[in-house]
Amino acid sequence: MLYLLVQVNEGPKSIIPERIMSIESESNQFFDLFDTATLGQYEDREVKVFIRREKSEGCLHETIGKTFIIHLASAIWYIDPHLLTLSAHSYHLPALFKQLKTYQDGRSYNEFYYTGHHKKVPLSQQKLAHISNSLEISISQPWASNNRWSQVMPAVLSLIEILKKYLNYLITTNASMNELHHSNESARSPENNSTMYRVTACEPYQLKDEYIQLNDLLLEKSVY
Repeated sequence: MLYLLVQVNEGPKSIIPERIMSIESESNQFFDLFDTATLGQYEDREVKVFIRREKSEGCLHETIGKTFIIHLASAIWYIDPHLLTLSAHSYHLPALFKQLKTYQDGRSYNEFYYTGHHKKVPLSQQKLAHISNSLEISISQPWASNNRWSQVMPAVLSLIEILKKYLNYLITTNASMNELHHSNESARSPENNSTMYRVTACEPYQLKDEYIQLNDLLLEKSVY
């Protein structure tokens, strides 16, 4: 199989983005490959063609869209084991992502969290900050405003908001705990953090059956 990187120029600028084309048959001529790449529209233009036997793994395949998908998948994978924790704070996974096949099948994306023999750590401030910032940077590019992403972007923005809200919750909670840890005053005091009840004693014959044996045992104890 041949892989062609075709670039069609008009003067100093390219009028067709660089693209990778492949063709299975070894009997095809260059014209067939070029026609496949350009759809026969630029037969009279200056053409630069680069041919290689193996698909390149370099920067030619590295795109903004691919980076965005990696960041999005990493975010979902990271919070996957903690969805109940987020839901307890009213931070729910956007409905669009709940439609993913793995969730529709009742499975989890981060199976390693459940099956791996490692310490199960909670969500961390540093990780939440990193993945939310990565997603924000990805969708700040012009491509994100394209109409084809109109149904995806609201869900992504909602996901970023969830990550940031729980991040702020962790920051506030940790700051409060640190303040209490270094304080000379007790976090709770009997006069402000306790409730006293006075319960009228009942006669022995009024005890419920499950308490009679306990009552008889206590009466036999001299300390009691």
